[in-house]
Amino acid sequence: MQDLKEEDNATPEELAQEIINWAKSHKMFGENDIKPKYDEKIIDETFSKVGLKNVTSILQNRSISYVGVNDSKESVVVFLEKNLRIKDLKTLCDISFKNVKIEFKHSSLAYSTPTPPPPPVPSYIVKDEKYTCGSSVYIANHRGAGTLGCILKDQNNNFFGLSNNHVLADLNYADVGLPIGVPGLIDVSAGGIDPKTIGHLHQAVPLTDGSASIADVKKNVDAAIFKIPQECIKGITSYQRDYYDTPNLIQHPSPEMKVQKVGRTTGLTSGKIVARFFTPIQVWADIAHINSKKLISFINVWAIEGDNDSQFSSGGDSGSLITTKLPDGSRAAVGLLFAGSDTVTFMVDIQTVLNVFNLEIANQINC
Repeated sequence: MQDLKEEDNATPEELAQEIINWAKSHKMFGENDIKPKYDEKIIDETFSKVGLKNVTSILQNRSISYVGVNDSKESVVVFLEKNLRIKDLKTLCDISFKNVKIEFKHSSLAYSTPTPPPPPVPSYIVKDEKYTCGSSVYIANHRGAGTLGCILKDQNNNFFGLSNNHVLADLNYADVGLPIGVPGLIDVSAGGIDPKTIGHLHQAVPLTDGSASIADVKKNVDAAIFKIPQECIKGITSYQRDYYDTPNLIQHPSPEMKVQKVGRTTGLTSGKIVARFFTPIQVWADIAHINSKKLISFINVWAIEGDNDSQFSSGGDSGSLITTKLPDGSRAAVGLLFAGSDTVTFMVDIQTVLNVFNLEIANQINC
């Protein structure tokens, strides 16, 4: 970080990077031997009002899970694995460096799981005899469920279903051509619809696990698509359950943006983007094929909190399309949901996903 003159303002990213380096040097991200350099003057000035030793003790005890930025509020957002105690909240309630404020929020390490809990809403919706987006989907040879985010198309009007790699490709362990079933086997029940194949795994973005300091994680995007045969597209609609049609407009995400999603487990929920992560973040991911889990790093991720302290998502909502309402009342696609904790949901920019597959969003399909 370049030296800041007294009259200079700092950027949220500059301060966040110093806090990350300082926190790693003092084992606030858990036990590690990494001790990156940081600007001691900046850290001292940031925490001098409440006492650097006091803040160090609090953050070591609460453990930092993630550090991001909120450009709209000009703030650094620090996520802690354990909730702050009341006395700690008072200590950390008004900390800033120059023009940049520091916010503290609670979030354990995020996860993605193929065995979600029983949903409080129906796990799928059939609208006018058509299976809807926002409903249960999974690879057909394992018990699990995620969410069918939306329908994509290429220039030749071939159609594809979009979800996550960990939903459709089991974190690189599924073979291309594997049947994709609806609903996911975990959601098959007496009195429900018969499970059926609606396509076959076509492509998944390969995910590289391991430390971001060793593994090349720049291309990690938890996304996959399955090809939908013409005879199957007739039984699917681009409608997000019975709430709204999938938008084909694209809007770049930004902090404080109000968003919605429709998913397998929690249905329609609303929230807002609270942070952007510009450094690699780690997510625990379960792998059904080998009954194991891996720690995978991602970059350029956005964090969402639900409205009124509610959960924006839960296990099984992975793959949901995240949208926002524009000032003119129309709706635009913003991101693809791929992981979350009990308090925070993670998404990747939808344009990044579309660019990887060289596809576009399809709407008005059997509506």
